[in-house]
Amino acid sequence: MREAEAAMTDYKRIRLAHQGYRKLRAADTARFHSVQKSWLQNKLNEPFDGVNVVITHMAPSMRSVASQYEHALSSAACASRLDELAAKADLLIHGHMHESFDYAIGRCRGMCNPCGYMNRAGGTENERFDSNFIVEIG
Repeated sequence: MREAEAAMTDYKRIRLAHQGYRKLRAADTARFHSVQKSWLQNKLNEPFDGVNVVITHMAPSMRSVASQYEHALSSAACASRLDELAAKADLLIHGHMHESFDYAIGRCRGMCNPCGYMNRAGGTENERFDSNFIVEIG
C-alpha cells in the first residue's frame, strides 16, 4: 500500500470531500475495492439469461499487467487477482492499463484497448491501440 501511495499520482491529487478534503489513501481504495467486489460477486451469482458483460476501470487479472511491470509492487494497485470472479462473466472490459490485452479466463474474454497517453507528435502511447475496435456479444 505504501508503494502504491508513493508511485501513483491518484494519492497525491484526489481528495475525499466527505472527510474534510483529506488526501485519498491506499486504505481507502482497498475498502472501496472490497465493497465493489462484493457487489459484483452478488450480481454475477444472480441467475441471468443474457450475456454478462462487466466493465471496470482497473484490471481484474494480473494477466493485464505488462511483463516489464509484473514484479513491481505498484502493479497490485492497477490489477487484482480476481480471475475466479471474472470467469463468471462472459466479457470483461477494463481500462487503466497502457497496453492492449485480450485473453480468456475460463469462458470469459478479458480485454483492454487503451490508447495510453498521447505523445507530442499526436500519436498514442499504445501502438496496438485500435480506434475502430468493436466487440460483438450475443
